Amino acid sequence: MSETTEEKVNLRVRVKLGHIEIELEGPQAFEEFRRITEEGFGKLAQAGPQPTPDPSPPALASLAMQSAGDPGAAPSGWPSLSDLALKNAAKSEREWVVVYAAYLSEVDQKKTFSRSDVWDKYKASGRHNESRQANLSENINRAVKAGCLTKIKENTYALLPGGKTEAEEIIAGSARPRKATANQKNHENNEG
Repeated sequence: MSETTEEKVNLRVRVKLGHIEIELEGPQAFEEFRRITEEGFGKLAQAGPQPTPDPSPPALASLAMQSAGDPGAAPSGWPSLSDLALKNAAKSEREWVVVYAAYLSEVDQKKTFSRSDVWDKYKASGRHNESRQANLSENINRAVKAGCLTKIKENTYALLPGGKTEAEEIIAGSARPRKATANQKNHENNEG
C-alpha cells in the first residue's frame, strides 16, 4: 500500500463583478468559490452595497446647468452661451469661434458646420455686432491655423480634438492666462 501525503494548497481566488469584489484565500477557497457561483453572482450583487457615482465626471459634464428659458441655453452639462458671454469666458474672437464650434459639434451634434452656423451662435450668446460679423471669416481662419478647426471645403468646417480641448478649458475657466499684446497694452494705458 502506498502512503498518501496530504498537501496543503494555498489557493487564492479574486473575482470582480460590477461593484462587488470577492477575494478568497486558503484551502477552502475553491469550495467557497463553487458555492458562490452555484448560488449565483446576481443574488450577491443585489445584496451588496450600491455603487457610488463617479466623483470625476468629464470636464464639460461637470459644468453649470443652463438658465431656464434662455435662448442661448444648452443641454445639461453645458452652460448657456449667454452665461459664457456674461463671464467673458473667451479672451479673443478666435477663442469664441472655437467655443461656438464646440457647441455646434458637441451640443448640436453637427459633424460639420458653416460660417452661418457660427454666426447663429454669436446671436444666441448676444455677442453679435457688425464688427464681429465683418471679421468672422478671418477669426475662423485663425482657428483653422491654430489647429482647432479644419476646413472640409469652402464654407464647411469641423472641430478637431485640439479645438474641443481648448473649448473645454475656456468653458471650465481653466484656460491659461495670456500675455497682453502691444495693442491691448496701449488700449489699457489710454483708458487709465
